[in-house]
Amino acid sequence: MSAARRVRYTAPACYPRDRLIISVVQFIVAPLRPFGLAVLAGFSGLAAAVGCPPIDASLPRSSEEIDFVLRQTDVYVGLCANDTSWFAERGALLLSAGRYAEAAESLERAILLTPSHAGARIDYADALAALGDSVGALALADSLLALPELPLKARAHLQARIEVWREASGPVAPAGQYQADLGLQLGWESNLNGGPAADSVVLTPPEGAVRLPLDGSLLPRSGLASILDLDVRGLHSLSAEWSVLAHGQLRLRDAPNLASDYLLSQADVSLIRRRRDGDLAFQASLLNQNLGSLHLLEESRLIAQYTWGGEFCRPSLGADIAARSYPAAPLLDGTQYGLRLGLQCADGVWRVSSDLRIAEDYAHSPDRPGGRQQWAELHLGGAWQGAQGRAKVGLNLGAVHDADGYSSLLASNARRHVWRSAVRIELAHPLTRHWELGASLEYFRQQSNIGLFGLDNTGLYFGARYRY
Repeated sequence: MSAARRVRYTAPACYPRDRLIISVVQFIVAPLRPFGLAVLAGFSGLAAAVGCPPIDASLPRSSEEIDFVLRQTDVYVGLCANDTSWFAERGALLLSAGRYAEAAESLERAILLTPSHAGARIDYADALAALGDSVGALALADSLLALPELPLKARAHLQARIEVWREASGPVAPAGQYQADLGLQLGWESNLNGGPAADSVVLTPPEGAVRLPLDGSLLPRSGLASILDLDVRGLHSLSAEWSVLAHGQLRLRDAPNLASDYLLSQADVSLIRRRRDGDLAFQASLLNQNLGSLHLLEESRLIAQYTWGGEFCRPSLGADIAARSYPAAPLLDGTQYGLRLGLQCADGVWRVSSDLRIAEDYAHSPDRPGGRQQWAELHLGGAWQGAQGRAKVGLNLGAVHDADGYSSLLASNARRHVWRSAVRIELAHPLTRHWELGASLEYFRQQSNIGLFGLDNTGLYFGARYRY
């Protein structure tokens, strides 16, 4: 339930007698308004008889109507200086109008007058998140969810907003707390072993091109599989601005053929400084990938990134260095130097993001096929979170270009070009505070001017997740 809608249906209406007295006061005071509060104080006896007038927030449908109602309320700032409900309703109106800094100020006043006012605290959390302080919003929401008397609608609203705030701030748990997710999915994939799309390879020796069929064991294998996914994160505050974030993920895919089992493990630690004008983050991460008995990839990465503050959209700029090693094929090892550009936008229950990374990969060995590589990766994502569920859509595009010819036996020593694309759709429906049901559909495709490097995979999974 949005703040605007809550105001529209809960703001008290003025009785006809009150409206008449208020109109008389406005008629008398309006010509003298330039004289300020001193003139208004001269009518304090009459105003006291009326009391602090409620805000007329009867279904404002446009920003112009909301601004008109807010201008009406400004007359009574002095008269309503100690009225919690007045400041809470005014803050909710400012929030619905997108004037987040003013909304936060009005809601802070309401909370100072009545710290237990749940409505003002919920809207204040919304205002903090809109101003870029997702960690503060999460901490406030967590304290509200701990209240047993919190109404069910307010609880559902908070739980929906928490997911949006977590997405906006990355995998962050409320300050000083930790979170763990454990999921189990069952489904089907079309290429469990990562086999090439081509069923043959064309060799190009000096004597002429020769086409050879691939061993049948290398061709794509489809089948059923299960995925066990564990995600743990925690945030520890060092000071008012600095905090440390630790995150770990383990993903295990179990397939009927042991050679198609897949294991991904990742861990990272981030040092984060959060301010209203922007966030600065330094991260160190480790990643490992295994397919069957093959140790495919080890990667260690250092990242520095700055994200500017903003009400709706937050741009970011960063740089990274990554050492990538391939234990099963050490000749492919290299070090990457990358530049990152990003943009995250959020409003209400939705969030969209874009991240672009451009990198140069320098070979550790002068004999690496293709030599130096140019990488480009683009991620586009969208998420929607409601009280009844959430939906995510992600699109990943990538390209890798070699600086030198890959092999004299493949495509006459042409430089290799690889293009990757992946689409993922995820749906989830909460059953309780801790349990949710979900489904995911993912399609991955890799194309290349050298046919041996093309592959396709489609996966469809259904399962449940427990969140603690």
